[in-house]
Amino acid sequence: MALEARPPGTWVDRPAAPSDRSASDVSQSVSEAAVSDQPSFAWSKGLDGVPALHARGPYFLELFSGTAGLSEAVQLRGVPTLPPVDIVVSPLVPEPVDLIDMITWSTVLKVLTSGLVFFLHCGTPCNTFTAARKLDGGPPPLRSALRPMGLPDLSQDNQCLVLLGNIFLSRSAEACFIVFHFGGDFSIENPLLSLIWVTAIMEQLVADTRALALDFDQCAFGALSLKPTRLLCSSELLDDVQMRCPGGHRHVKLKGKMRDPQTGYWVFRTKAAQVYPWALCATMAEAIAVLYNDALAHFAPSFALTTPASDRKRPLGSGKPWLGHRQEATALKAQWAGYQLKRGAAKPLPGDAKGSLEMY
Repeated sequence: MALEARPPGTWVDRPAAPSDRSASDVSQSVSEAAVSDQPSFAWSKGLDGVPALHARGPYFLELFSGTAGLSEAVQLRGVPTLPPVDIVVSPLVPEPVDLIDMITWSTVLKVLTSGLVFFLHCGTPCNTFTAARKLDGGPPPLRSALRPMGLPDLSQDNQCLVLLGNIFLSRSAEACFIVFHFGGDFSIENPLLSLIWVTAIMEQLVADTRALALDFDQCAFGALSLKPTRLLCSSELLDDVQMRCPGGHRHVKLKGKMRDPQTGYWVFRTKAAQVYPWALCATMAEAIAVLYNDALAHFAPSFALTTPASDRKRPLGSGKPWLGHRQEATALKAQWAGYQLKRGAAKPLPGDAKGSLEMY
């Protein structure tokens, strides 16, 4: 499907989406300069491999990356990128990484608490939170709006699925909060109608980080299905993803199964649609690269709000002699008595950085 307008950034015509390419195609698509600039690190090294990361960085990191198209797009922008994390190996995911494993999770936490990640993206699995589970003969619902952490009276197998989903949610929120606490940014992606958005864990993350909900349709980025999606993000620089269906095309319904072109196995169409379209990856990568190169870029409009020199009473940075305060003597007595004073009632202390001048 042709797009009416390409997202911002440097574009290179590509023959297919990342999931449709072989390992050799992927290796050719990534420039040698970009590859040589990436850290030599493997999650299987555990904590022993973390110290080597301090020589470079900060880094972009993608958890629950799937085929890691976003990591590729960010890497192509010249941004240092840690190996994407997913349990399934693919051309861009060199080794399986299980975030349920406590040793592996300890390594991830060590990297995050070291302040090495400036942007974290979580493609948190939505298979148990999805609204596509209905009582229609397919996989039954495991959650509801009133019970988003799991329905009662589930079978043992479904209880295990719900528990895994809850752990993935909890670890996504924990990782995002840590990155935000250390001055970085994050994003979490899930379907718009996913029950993940109504969980107490997610609502608490939004309250703690003032995160923004960016809603869009993936068909606007070249996906075959409409797939309304939400991106919870701590930076408004990703606002460009908010694109709705432009119309003029037909959507593939995410219902039933299809044959996976990579494995040959039959999979649910909702599973196949989890792969991000390349245009979406490129749009997000553009904003992430801006954050890497200039973390304060989004404050530029505020910094531009300056008072013209003609409107100022005196030149910027000039000082004005301290003329004293008419109640200075009384203020000093009150200060000696331990009272807290209004600003300006008493002369600054001798060691004050302003000295004897009041700067404006």
